[in-house]
Amino acid sequence: MLDDWLALKGDSSGAAASDGGKKLSDYLQAANVRVGTFELLGYRWSDVRGVLQATTAGWRVDVDGPDAAGQVLIPEQFTGSQVLRGTLERLVLDKPESSGKGDDTDTSDPRNIPNLLIHVGNLRVGTRTLGTLDLQATRVPQGIHFENVSIHGASAHAEGQGDWLVTPAGQRSSLKATVTSDDVAATLRALGYGDMIEAKHGELRGDLTWSGGFDANMLDRAVGTISVNAETGQLVAVQPGAGRVLGLFSVAALPRRLALDFKDLTEKGLAFDKVQGDFELRDGNAFTTNLLLRGPAAEIGIAGRTGLATRDYDQTAVVTGNLGASLPVAGALAGGPAVGAALLLFSQVFKEPLKGITRGYYRITGPWDNPTVERVDASEIKVSEQQGSSTGK
Repeated sequence: MLDDWLALKGDSSGAAASDGGKKLSDYLQAANVRVGTFELLGYRWSDVRGVLQATTAGWRVDVDGPDAAGQVLIPEQFTGSQVLRGTLERLVLDKPESSGKGDDTDTSDPRNIPNLLIHVGNLRVGTRTLGTLDLQATRVPQGIHFENVSIHGASAHAEGQGDWLVTPAGQRSSLKATVTSDDVAATLRALGYGDMIEAKHGELRGDLTWSGGFDANMLDRAVGTISVNAETGQLVAVQPGAGRVLGLFSVAALPRRLALDFKDLTEKGLAFDKVQGDFELRDGNAFTTNLLLRGPAAEIGIAGRTGLATRDYDQTAVVTGNLGASLPVAGALAGGPAVGAALLLFSQVFKEPLKGITRGYYRITGPWDNPTVERVDASEIKVSEQQGSSTGK
């Protein structure tokens, strides 16, 4: 690994004292290299070819390969004030595969990361194409502070700031980020997801903290808030398994059942004017009391839990119909299996007013890949609404 080579130097004490504590650059000035497997800061690249040259400040590496191309200036001492500068045409970030023991957390020490100034023309993370990356990070005594991270894709833009620190309680990380898209379907495809939501505008805002570093499972440990918003679109071609696409966007689990009820509303999918909601993350779950889809002929509100670690749902939904817009809604929302009163407290929890006088209540449970959507008895819902009103809730 390059980390180990850069750390190679003479010992200033004992038998090695005669070399004066020389650095690797004192022995090696330049080299043409071809590396089968190259690792740096926990990431891995295959079949890397390039030219390595020593400079007064460290190393200049001109690299070319299937997963990286460009120039990197690497400081000889990562823990100093010098900056690791990278200007790359393309870069694929790929972590080594998990050991299979269920522990994918990053064990790197953020105090060993140098100051960073990085530009990548085409960034991919695994198989996901993100776009152009600009990153600036500064060393702090406890680790690394990401002053600015921006990603420009073909249909989306992301901005964020954060920290990765070592504290007396262990490693802690934080992230504040905003992602906006002017073509939500194209953005989802670029991230490796299929067509599930089409929208002319989408936005996601997050403010999160978690134990450990930046790794694949950080959301399972995160505490904080995420807000989502999408405008003018539709849920399209929703099939079993679509619920996993955004996890937090659990409204996507509903049309699998509602497609039978609202198939006359649109040929392509369930149309909406707006989808919005706020989520509170804690204990590996995302909780919402206001996830709302507003459409031309119906509104859907969802309150409950999305399991990020367990990948499941435990939620209640209400659908309100505009009788003037779609008469079949009235028949679709009539009746349903009776359930316990404990499931019928939606009106006391949901924080958004819903339009329409015809309501149907649903229960969403089970795994993201195949959630169960069951009708809740409307008459018992009305009783719980009256009870909530009488208690002032």
